[in-house]
Amino acid sequence: MFKEDSIAYSEDAKVLGGIGIVNYLDNTVTLIDDEKRLHVFNIEDVKELEKIGQLGEFTVFQGDVLQMTTGNNQKFEIDVLESGLVRFYKLNPKLERLDDELKSFNREAISTYDGTLELLGSVYELRDELPTVSFNLRIVRMNRDGNFLYFYAGNDKTKETVDLIKVIFQGHHIIEEEEYERQTLTYDEYLKLIADGKIKEVNANELANYVTGLLYGQVKLNEEGLKVKLKTSIEIESVEETPVSAPEEELCNICNENDNDCDCGLWNR
Repeated sequence: MFKEDSIAYSEDAKVLGGIGIVNYLDNTVTLIDDEKRLHVFNIEDVKELEKIGQLGEFTVFQGDVLQMTTGNNQKFEIDVLESGLVRFYKLNPKLERLDDELKSFNREAISTYDGTLELLGSVYELRDELPTVSFNLRIVRMNRDGNFLYFYAGNDKTKETVDLIKVIFQGHHIIEEEEYERQTLTYDEYLKLIADGKIKEVNANELANYVTGLLYGQVKLNEEGLKVKLKTSIEIESVEETPVSAPEEELCNICNENDNDCDCGLWNR
């Protein structure tokens, strides 16, 4: 029988919700998720998560993950023991329990950790949100000494490793400023870099914009269709001006004046 104020989780359906209707005649339980949707499961297919207490304005349940607000941001999972006491378990970056167990205590004492620990959510939902290495090929961005670098991340599923190959070309564009670099990571190493924010998976448009930014102003087509290298800064050379010659005047062969100014023609009509 479910305890009062418990919630439940279905591992198969990846649904966490409050317990609505429990029908012991047909052995089903209805869970209500955060969006008020109803999900009906067999009772044996869900895991009950007991209410533990209050941490500030938040309710803490069995299986919740709490993180230290100071220090190394260590994460803990809280669990209920058969004795009714509760215990913290340290978690690794993959949200798996470490071997060292912490001292058990009464569940009412959870309120004393307000300000020291913050609630992140249920360990079951947080595990579902962890990044996985299920892709074949990805583009990732790395921040190294304030500079963005881009890598192709290739997944070798037979060895469970990820090869990072630095982007030195895209299409027919060769990025001459980039040096070749390659490194192989285990799945755990790759996921840790993702979790720590040291690398980020990005889309192809961002890479295209990066390449365009490097190439813009350096390569163009001239009238003959040939690729020419341009200077990154254009120097304008001073050109000595050549005086424009006025049209040569036509002079009258009688008075030697400009034909337009003389009157000789009047007398020679």
